[in-house]
Amino acid sequence: MPKRTLLTCSFIMLALLVGLACGGGGTETTSDKSGSPSAGSSATPVDDPTSNTSAGRIAFVASSPEALTLYTVREDGSDLQEVAELYPTRRPGKGSVWLAWSPDGETLAAAPLQRGRGTVSLIRSDGSVSEVGKGGEEVGGLEWAPDGSRIVYTALRDGALGIYVAEVGGEEVLLANLVGDSVAGRVDWSPDGSRIAYRSDDAPSGGGIYSVPSAGGSPALLVPHGGKLERVGEPAWSPDGTQLAFIAGGFNGGTYVANADGSNARRLTTKLGFTGPKWSPDGKTLVWCELAGVAFDIFSIRADGSDLRRLDDNVGFDCLPVWSPDGSRIAYASESLAKDCVSSLGKHTGSNLSVFNADGSAIKCLVGDLGILLNGGIVALAWSPAR
Repeated sequence: MPKRTLLTCSFIMLALLVGLACGGGGTETTSDKSGSPSAGSSATPVDDPTSNTSAGRIAFVASSPEALTLYTVREDGSDLQEVAELYPTRRPGKGSVWLAWSPDGETLAAAPLQRGRGTVSLIRSDGSVSEVGKGGEEVGGLEWAPDGSRIVYTALRDGALGIYVAEVGGEEVLLANLVGDSVAGRVDWSPDGSRIAYRSDDAPSGGGIYSVPSAGGSPALLVPHGGKLERVGEPAWSPDGTQLAFIAGGFNGGTYVANADGSNARRLTTKLGFTGPKWSPDGKTLVWCELAGVAFDIFSIRADGSDLRRLDDNVGFDCLPVWSPDGSRIAYASESLAKDCVSSLGKHTGSNLSVFNADGSAIKCLVGDLGILLNGGIVALAWSPAR
């Protein structure tokens, strides 16, 4: 993918819909980093988690006091490419972007925020760039349809927040109006492409997690706010579409898994993650990051609530985990100050793109020298599908 410049793009920091929950922490098992197969994944760990390069590239956005820059790199750390120079940030570290690869791995969608105008851009493997939809004052929640024909996103326009679906190269449709103060929450397409899950603070029900037909129709409330569950959000369908993972705040905060219709919600953890849970490709394991003491670390748990693991125990910010297409590895943004992290960008200075096996073993730095998160660092990650 040749270098490409996107003009007049500046970003705001991603406003996550999460905070720290009240209540005690659950029982956790710290990985021994021995390289033994993870109980939470069917994939077999390898000594070097970057030894298989068949799965494509990892895209990431690095923020600095001067600018945000979009890169891609092979999963073994080779062939680092600067894809887009983004408009300079106006304040240190205050920049963010949503990234999503198309199902065929040929196109990278990015939802940046320009000066008061958000856009959804498509960056193709040949370097061409185009926009989808009409944008808005803010844009977020970016996700491809499973067949790659459409893209869903949230947009704020004239003070009104909504969920839109746009055909690639075609028109956009308003699916649902949202109530809330941010476009930053996850919007997730069901694996069969028929429905889209999202969070809204609608009255008089108090809001919660909804789903709406992707072709248009009436939204259905799946998991309401209130009762034992407060401020639910970050919905994620399981790969087979039979379950829905989400987070909740308040006294009963943590990670939950429910049936696809929102029934039978089971609490898996008792601490609220800093990021919403992400399913492994085989649908057996969830991964996220949360505050553990004074550091942000990455955790995993099986979907049945067993085998809670702290995959790393570094000092600093280790977060934004994304699964490899085969589920054997996890890429993440790290500020653990690993002394051996030197890569294509030069000497490590505190923030890097790293990868480890699904059980936390065989950590390897791919790209270092990305700045400290308070003044920059990685703000978005996406791993391309296998081709």
